[in-house]
Amino acid sequence: MSGEINLTVMELLSARMCHDLISPVSAIANGIELVTEFEDEMKGEALSLIGDSAQSASRLLQFYRAAFGSARSAQGGILTLAEARQRTLDAVGGGRIRVDWPEETDTGGRYVSRLGLKLLMNLVLAGSDILPGDGVLRVILVAGPNGLDSEVRAEKAGLALSDELRGALTGQVVAENLTAKSVVSYLCWLLAADIGHDLEVTDGGLGPCLRCLLTWD
Repeated sequence: MSGEINLTVMELLSARMCHDLISPVSAIANGIELVTEFEDEMKGEALSLIGDSAQSASRLLQFYRAAFGSARSAQGGILTLAEARQRTLDAVGGGRIRVDWPEETDTGGRYVSRLGLKLLMNLVLAGSDILPGDGVLRVILVAGPNGLDSEVRAEKAGLALSDELRGALTGQVVAENLTAKSVVSYLCWLLAADIGHDLEVTDGGLGPCLRCLLTWD
């Protein structure tokens, strides 16, 4: 990678994954305790809790495996744009944050590069960090001759990008000063640098916008 990924970045990314997984994994443990303690009395409710939480944990792990890891499909092959979209919607969408990512994008039969898909997934995750608990993340993709023009907008009335996240997204921070909140934004900057295109950060009328060209494979 063009940018430096040191131990601090790796530690913070690991902490981010653990933080997001604590809730569903703890819920699974709670469900097992209910079955053990109350047996048939709470069995239906407990099994429902275990099932929903296990599905949530699985979706998060599949997302992070691609976004932070190898960016491969579930079968180990090339990760497609459609699969990257679904993994992102499963992990980031829902709840109080809505991800508006159109299902169809005409790429003319071309594949977005592996690093490009990693960057796109992390841009959406970074967008969720920009939103204070709720709002809309709008993903706009336009295919061109050199790659896929990507745009992720964090939309909420009166929303402004914090200096902490702006510094991470533009690489204007040393790794040792990153936090668990800003490390994903910093990873976006690193991935964009490795692809060879600038990560453009602007403040639009509806909220901050992150743009980058994702190259074709």
